[in-house]
Amino acid sequence: RNRPPAEHERPTMLKLSHFMFQLEKQLYNAFEGSAVVDPPPSISCRNFFVANRKVCEDWFNQIRPALAWCTAAAEDPSGLLFHSAGVLANAQHAAAVAASPEDVTKAAAALERHIAVIAGASCTDNRYAPALHGFGVWARQ
Repeated sequence: RNRPPAEHERPTMLKLSHFMFQLEKQLYNAFEGSAVVDPPPSISCRNFFVANRKVCEDWFNQIRPALAWCTAAAEDPSGLLFHSAGVLANAQHAAAVAASPEDVTKAAAALERHIAVIAGASCTDNRYAPALHGFGVWARQ
């Protein structure tokens, strides 16, 4: 999209962000179990998600940049930090396992696009300053 979201779209984006966070939390519960009060999934459900874990993780990795943009547009700093951490980890992993210079260039481009999302959000709202500081710490590693 080339335009910021309209004011009436922000609650919907926030609901989407929270829904996707809860979905990812439930998937983790199905994969690993949970130490909190979430009820365990049924055996057949658990077996399905354990067998398809890679597919689920790949799907989240593909949509995570859009989710980060959505949380930034919805002015949800915690969601932006959560999804940003995933985007940055994916970019770092992609660069580490890159088989060619083109793969490294793609990973760098993805990282640059995401930095623009974080920086753009921080320019409009000072609640994102910790995200920029955390990114700086991560980048120096």
